[in-house]
Amino acid sequence: MKPRGLIPRVLAWADRRPRQTAFLLSLVLHLNSIQNGIVWDDRASVTYNKDVATGPDYLNHDYWGQPMAAPDSHKSWRPLATWSFRMNYLVHGYAPLGYHLVNVLIHACSCSLMLSVARNAFRKDEMTARLATLIFVVHPTHSEPVASVVGRADVLGGFLALFAIVLYQRGGFCGVLAFVVALLASLAKEVGIATFALFVAFDVIDVICSSPNLMKAGKRLTKSKPFILRTAAALTGILGVLWLHTRRHGQHLLYKWTLLENSVAADLADDRLATYLTYAHFHWRYFIKLITPAYLCYDYGYPCLPHIHSIKDKRNAYPALLYLFIGYFIYEGLARKKRHVLLALALGLVPFLPAAHILLPVGTPVGERLLYLPSVGFSIGVAALCRYLRVDEAKSSAPDTGLYSSIIPSRGAVSKSQKLSLLAALCLGSLRTVDRNTAWSSERSLFEASLDVCPRSLKILNNLALVLLNGHDEESIKQRDLPRARALLDDALSTYKGFPSALFNRGLVHHLEDRRVAAARDFADALTATPGGTDQRIETYLGQELWLLAKPLEFLNDPKIQLLRFSLIDLAADHIQRGDPELPLTHWAAASIAFERDDFEAAEISSVNAWNLSEQYRERGEHPDRWVKADACLNLIGLARRGRKDDQGALVAFEACLERVPGSSECLANAASILSDQGGDDQRTAEFYERAMGVAPDSPEVLNNYGFFLETRGRVEEALEKYEKAAELLLPAVHHQINTNIKNARERLARGDVGVPDSERARPPPPPPPPEVKAAPAPPRYTWSTKA
Repeated sequence: MKPRGLIPRVLAWADRRPRQTAFLLSLVLHLNSIQNGIVWDDRASVTYNKDVATGPDYLNHDYWGQPMAAPDSHKSWRPLATWSFRMNYLVHGYAPLGYHLVNVLIHACSCSLMLSVARNAFRKDEMTARLATLIFVVHPTHSEPVASVVGRADVLGGFLALFAIVLYQRGGFCGVLAFVVALLASLAKEVGIATFALFVAFDVIDVICSSPNLMKAGKRLTKSKPFILRTAAALTGILGVLWLHTRRHGQHLLYKWTLLENSVAADLADDRLATYLTYAHFHWRYFIKLITPAYLCYDYGYPCLPHIHSIKDKRNAYPALLYLFIGYFIYEGLARKKRHVLLALALGLVPFLPAAHILLPVGTPVGERLLYLPSVGFSIGVAALCRYLRVDEAKSSAPDTGLYSSIIPSRGAVSKSQKLSLLAALCLGSLRTVDRNTAWSSERSLFEASLDVCPRSLKILNNLALVLLNGHDEESIKQRDLPRARALLDDALSTYKGFPSALFNRGLVHHLEDRRVAAARDFADALTATPGGTDQRIETYLGQELWLLAKPLEFLNDPKIQLLRFSLIDLAADHIQRGDPELPLTHWAAASIAFERDDFEAAEISSVNAWNLSEQYRERGEHPDRWVKADACLNLIGLARRGRKDDQGALVAFEACLERVPGSSECLANAASILSDQGGDDQRTAEFYERAMGVAPDSPEVLNNYGFFLETRGRVEEALEKYEKAAELLLPAVHHQINTNIKNARERLARGDVGVPDSERARPPPPPPPPEVKAAPAPPRYTWSTKA
């Protein structure tokens, strides 16, 4: 009899096609993640990774694009995962949708393979195998590797490991092919090396479960040539992968973890007892993530997780209970020869070993993505526990019994509450998975959600502050929250005063707030706190800030202040010279300093370099935080050309600037200044000045230049108004040239010398009044922008 109604029909279809159901359910749960952007480490692994765009160097580079032999490389060699990014890039560039879609599809395939693994564990118990698959599909810890692009290594390595397990369990030629796939899994993620160990574990478990006791099982294993050959092959695979890995490490075999990456390895290296106790506590935290994945976080760095220093600490009871729990199930599996229990333990514990800090310390104290493969064993274990608790109405070995309809509550008094509990848990897991995917939609949502879980994590505080102060367009600039960003960074620095990144970011906050001295101090402190005392990016920003400190001093005519100004400019130039050549701001700041020194040719060359580099990044959608504004670059190019007496070339640059940014007050005023000098189109000149005034009504440079234009056209009264407002805006500084302009305008008004353009007067007009005062002869008038 065919079921009636939509839901019964869907459940009936799911019972007939459990593998397709697992695949489709996984797609439904993670479909909302494909709209996510490039967040967090996605930038380092994809957009900032040159191997993704260029190709074969990923064989000798780590997952982040650095040479494996470099001392600052994390030694995370995952060439297959990087190659998959390369394939994405060749198809659609850096558009995030394709990267996320591939992750979702790979994970859906893993969910389909999970059914085969579970069927092998439970043999004829199809219903429990489906339950284990369903638990794996809905588990929320999978959101991090699936919803983040950087999680490609975990989902790809996990899929290949599951594929290798399925092949190995089939035996024959598939068993041989399984070793090849296991090698590929190891090249996708380091944890894939555990697949070889799982092969040996499967053989041992099968022999133990088919032998009367452990002694005879051991004898059978030692006499079994196929087992010895397979074990030798697995050992060869492990050693081979380690050899391929370590031969690329160069002189630095292991990376030395910092306090922010692994606080235990950095802070407790000399205290073995505290190290072991703390890592044991981390194991408990991993177990909690599996059984109650309500509070999830992308980073559990210092000081999010506590350090356990004493054996008397009450928190040691938690990992002790966990180890007793695991020990009990090992005993239960061995004593009663429960194959599914032993397989669940093997699948849960063996892939967890690389992340357990037992063999080697890793850079992630606790990471949900590292539970991707161990969750296979956890899902089988929970399904086995449900079978033991008789969740089903009756234990049936019939393979055609459907799980999806059996978990719908029936009238059975014994099973009804248990079924409701299981159904509620599965629904909550599904909802939590969908909700967690949305947290990865943007960096702000990710960091805000993580701050609720680890409010003291230095990385989270610093990263959220960086998001709050960044702004690459009008929309993101409106969302800036500088006071909160500064408060978060102050909080981080109260915990760790020598945090270079937080010092640098607080310097950026001060820069955006025009607090030059505070910004320069933080940049200098960040440079001092950086290991080795040098960082090209910080050198650039410190140099720019020193130049900005010197900029206002040119309005003061005191010789001592001018000496200080030139000293600051020289110091700024030294830092800029050591800056990052890949950073457009480095070239823009160098151009600004060259302009200050009247080296207009060098200023034009450096500003063109800044423009070209910014355009390259902009066209490829890379490094939006590194772009220099188009109007700032083009304005500086125009100023440099005008300094070289190339007014026509300067006008071309200013007009190009206005095509890109029609509301650029600097380019409007400077273009108007050239048109004013050329004459012949006073209406267009006045229009440019009016537009500039509309954008920047409080700009002394625009007011002064506009005033001079009006004065030369005989509109002296209007010119005087502009001059006086410019002088007022500059207070308490005194601009000598503007004061001279005010004096001349007042004298003309007193004489009644108004209404006649200078071109029609008998006497030539006075020289054009530049808005900038220099010790050397004054340069042409210009309107300057101090923000790139």
